[in-house]
Amino acid sequence: MEDYPIFFATIREPSKDNSGEKIFVKYKDFLKWEEEGKIPPLPEEFKKKALENPEERVLDKYGHLIVKHDLYSVETEFEGVKTPEGIAEAFLEFAKKEGFSFVKKKLNEEGFNEEKYKRLLDYLEAVELKLSEVREDNYKFRIDSEFFKKEYLEIYKNLKNLNIKYLNEVSKKIVNFGAYSLCKHINYVKEGVPYLQVGNIKEFIIDVENAPKIKEEISRKILSKSLVEEEQVLLTIAGTIGNSAVAYKLPSYTNSNQAIANITLNKKLVNPFFLATFLNSKYGKKQTERLIISSVQPNLLLIEVKQIKVPLLSHPFQSQIETLVKTAYQNLEESKKLYKKAEELLLEEIDLKDFKPTNENIAIVSSKEAFLNGRLDAEYYQPKYKQIEDKIKSYKGGWDYLGNIVNIKKSIEPGSKYYQDEGIPFVRVSDISKFEINQPSIYLSPNFLPKEAIEKLKPQKNTILLSKD
Repeated sequence: MEDYPIFFATIREPSKDNSGEKIFVKYKDFLKWEEEGKIPPLPEEFKKKALENPEERVLDKYGHLIVKHDLYSVETEFEGVKTPEGIAEAFLEFAKKEGFSFVKKKLNEEGFNEEKYKRLLDYLEAVELKLSEVREDNYKFRIDSEFFKKEYLEIYKNLKNLNIKYLNEVSKKIVNFGAYSLCKHINYVKEGVPYLQVGNIKEFIIDVENAPKIKEEISRKILSKSLVEEEQVLLTIAGTIGNSAVAYKLPSYTNSNQAIANITLNKKLVNPFFLATFLNSKYGKKQTERLIISSVQPNLLLIEVKQIKVPLLSHPFQSQIETLVKTAYQNLEESKKLYKKAEELLLEEIDLKDFKPTNENIAIVSSKEAFLNGRLDAEYYQPKYKQIEDKIKSYKGGWDYLGNIVNIKKSIEPGSKYYQDEGIPFVRVSDISKFEINQPSIYLSPNFLPKEAIEKLKPQKNTILLSKD
């Protein structure tokens, strides 16, 4: 079969924000495109207006708003000013290069513009690959353009230069929960063994404390397939995909649900701490991202997990990674102990160390007191809250309201339309735990507010972040 070239392209420029609203082209966009060399130099009159009104929307030659995209170039109401050329123009050059019949007339008139073609491929999410390259490392023969994004191809190119094996080749078994029919046996209990879910698997960390619990007998007998074994590598394969951690000193008979792959390695080839580190790195994350099936309910099938490529680095190097990860675990545990000690010292000082609040749930308050407090809900007046407040007010060193001793500043919720994959890290309630601030999964556009306003919102060193929702 002829090894013919194939053109792949994916829209990189979003046309809608995360709230579903269309994104329209503004004058400031043209200034950016000119600076990046995507459009010819702008007329002085246009540039002057863009500098004076950067947020104003630009109209096309028919007087309509222009939806932002990188599919094709759109003429504006200003003569000679267009949005950047896009995928359509790149494909047209590809078609001319290959001599497709439907472009013969245009080819005769204009000819193939190699410089233009290379320039468009450079800034668009578009590539040209030979059929042999498409087949390479593509056991399902996927031909969707998402699979051939430049960053994925670059990852594969770099890994190919190393001694790599498929994850399946270095593992004894890769399993997960199994049949969904087993779900009928799962009932959460107060006392039992941890039943890990996707939210409990962070990068390197397994949050056992907040995992729901199931009966040990159910975990041991009925859900035996998904029992978590010591030094297995756990990988999330649904919901938040690609987080990995080593099962290290977990409670006996800990179990995991169907959204987690349990990887038992051949330790003669790959160290589990090294693998978890690799999977959490760019080279692991981009592979899991590339292998995701479905954009509606993204997930990774176990057969896809088995296709992840792992570099076989030297055993001393892998052991060094293990040492570093275990040292980090020890430091984390030590910090928890110190935190607990600090908490106990504080509670002892204010006479709350062994405090046990009342179980009484009835309180009687006057209507005057309720209106003065501005609260009419029964929850607010539970006796246990009053007991804690009385303890604090009776402290020998005195007390005061928080608002009198610190400066309290409320941040903002800019709205999902400003959410994106890169930009300014946006810490939300879900990113804050008792012991740490996790790496945010949401980022904000640097342009969602003026630069001065953004700087005022950024927390400074020693700022206390308090979640209130």
